[in-house]
Amino acid sequence: MPQTAPRTYWRDRIIAATMHANIPGPTEMATSQASDGPFIRKVLIVFALAGLAALAWTLSDLLLLIFASVIVAVVLRAVGNLIRRALPVGDSLAVVLALVSILVLLGLVIFLFGATLAAQTSELIGRLPAAWAGVKNLLAGYGWGEDILKQIEGLGAYAGQFAAQVPLVALGIAGVIANVGLALVGGVMLAMEPRAYRDGTLLLVPRPARANAARAVDATGHALTGWLAAQLISMIVIGTLTGLGLWIAGVPSALGLGLFAGLAQFIPVVGPVVSAIPGLMISATTDWSTFGWAALVYVGVQQIEGNLVTPYVQKHIAGIPMALALFSIVAFGILFGPLGVILATPLTLVALVLVKSLYLRDALGEKVYLPGEPRPADRKPAKG
Repeated sequence: MPQTAPRTYWRDRIIAATMHANIPGPTEMATSQASDGPFIRKVLIVFALAGLAALAWTLSDLLLLIFASVIVAVVLRAVGNLIRRALPVGDSLAVVLALVSILVLLGLVIFLFGATLAAQTSELIGRLPAAWAGVKNLLAGYGWGEDILKQIEGLGAYAGQFAAQVPLVALGIAGVIANVGLALVGGVMLAMEPRAYRDGTLLLVPRPARANAARAVDATGHALTGWLAAQLISMIVIGTLTGLGLWIAGVPSALGLGLFAGLAQFIPVVGPVVSAIPGLMISATTDWSTFGWAALVYVGVQQIEGNLVTPYVQKHIAGIPMALALFSIVAFGILFGPLGVILATPLTLVALVLVKSLYLRDALGEKVYLPGEPRPADRKPAKG
């Protein structure tokens, strides 16, 4: 046998095995890659969305601050539009005049009521320990009250730990003040050129969906404007009625309590309950008759707000279902803390408008009303 026979033999065997093996050719490989392309794109999209979600969670404080700036801008634009109706000025000058008007109004309120409000607030703080002592005496007369007092007194063990955190609390307050300043400055900048920021944001949306996105953004702006107007009306009504009612009932520091009730109304559902606590505690230090009248004032004012102010506002301006508002406050408070509680209602309103516009109307084809659109005329029942 020649020496090259073994090599020839094994070469023929390898070639035969290769010919019979299931090795894909160029055509099969191209087909496989084409079929895997959509799956790979979907996987990349999922990873991209997950990355964006993680980035949004990391920058949640910044995003909330930007949203607060948007609310400030909406306020300035709303006041500026009122000024433009009365004076022939441009948008930028109207925003500046709106800012000056708001600052002058706040300064006037502080000048007229600052001394009285400071005195009543100081008196309010000074009366709280005596009010707490009165509540303790009331609870001590009942068996279940003693159990509550023991649990509350057990919290005193954490007083030292809280005192150790005072420097951190001070830093937190300084941070809040800085954030408020940034929100105001950012709001002024946004209010000066809202169209430029709006159009620039819409450029990130694909061209076929840009018109629907622009409609959703405009509806969101109208919703926020209506909501702020509604909150202003509600805060003025609640603050005035509460302060006047407590003054008639003879409750000390009625002006400060009324102002606190009006400011607390900015947070629906939770705010009115929180605002009633100091008023009831202070009225309990005088006599039970004053306490009863104060409780009647708080309940009566909330009934007026719930049955007259809120239905009118929800029908003509903007509104959110009360249950949705309550759960959104709890959810945003858990996720983002105090700032989430304050901004929970406008954030929920924006999400609600976007769902109506982008999902219910565009995706499902439902006929839904969006803020800023003319409401369809109510059809009269046919006479028969």
